[in-house]
Amino acid sequence: MFVTDVGNGIQGFVGATVNASVPASIIIEQQPQSVILGSPIRPGVRIRIVDTYGNLVRSDNSDVITVALGANPGSAILTGTTSVTVSQGIASFDDILLDKIGTGYTLVVSSGALVGATSAQFSILAKPTAKTLIDFENAATWNIVGARNPTAKRDPSAAHDGANGLVDSNGTDWIYRNDSGTGVKAGDTISTWLRFSGTADGRAYFGFGAGSYGTYSVVAAANSGEFQIQLNANYGNRVLATVPQDFQADHWYRLEVVWGTDGKIVGKLYDRDGVTLIQSVSAVNRWITSGGIAFRATGADKHWDTVTDLPTSPSTLPGAMSRSGSRGVRHHDIQVAGLLVADESSKKSKVQQQLWTSTRDQIFMAGFPRRGF
Repeated sequence: MFVTDVGNGIQGFVGATVNASVPASIIIEQQPQSVILGSPIRPGVRIRIVDTYGNLVRSDNSDVITVALGANPGSAILTGTTSVTVSQGIASFDDILLDKIGTGYTLVVSSGALVGATSAQFSILAKPTAKTLIDFENAATWNIVGARNPTAKRDPSAAHDGANGLVDSNGTDWIYRNDSGTGVKAGDTISTWLRFSGTADGRAYFGFGAGSYGTYSVVAAANSGEFQIQLNANYGNRVLATVPQDFQADHWYRLEVVWGTDGKIVGKLYDRDGVTLIQSVSAVNRWITSGGIAFRATGADKHWDTVTDLPTSPSTLPGAMSRSGSRGVRHHDIQVAGLLVADESSKKSKVQQQLWTSTRDQIFMAGFPRRGF
């Protein structure tokens, strides 16, 4: 600071250290955020001990801070670590959770004679439930890409549950749906059942985020002993990640995709019980943020059944290109992580895309609406 000695006419700068006074009150630095029932509050609630001037009391390493419920609209019970000793005037509560859904909860923090604080309101949200997108029980309209005729049909022989499943035979064709009832998006968890019929060979592609522009897929690659995540721009093939994995014939597997809003994609392979994890593979890519469901098979027949989706609230990925095939996205060059995709398929002539409707016996052509890529 700058000081003046008026009597002697001397001026100059001097250093000074200002130490916080004694602890006086608690302030909540990180407010509680709304979370899904069963999840701890994240990020953790963080508090500071301050003096009467609002300065952090770093010398305080002894006050014990207790957190309790204030407003309790759901009659919830607060569990986790509810008392924490401060360190240099700071304490965090990283594992507290509430056991009832509700809107308008608050937390109260206190410590002896210190002035306490009440948090902002937050909510405990109900867990989302998985919904069935496709069960192959009824006729539905599909798009076909990459071939004139489809190689898939609904049939009882492919049923995992219910009366019908999808028999997908060897071919160059992809089939996909992206109508309003089959939409998925980043943030969702998508699942389906798969069986290699008769022989475990070729490849089984389960596409998500599908549209006229292409799709992402998890691939059970029996022919090469791999479990993959691919970006199928223009329905070509670009492997994003792969891990070794063998497959058995006539054995049901559950494929699951955890599609993160941060662009991380985790593919999971479960055993026939649906809960025993066999293998997982992960990649990061943000070219697609929403779309429909797609299938493709090579080699011997692949059986598919029951696609489910565990949705989350809508979100937007900053910098990502949102795509929706149901709105007729036009074909154009695409950028992925700053690199131009150059799949062989993009160098071929434009592939005719047709609309097909599934029946129990086959997937038959419902017309010839041609949609150029």
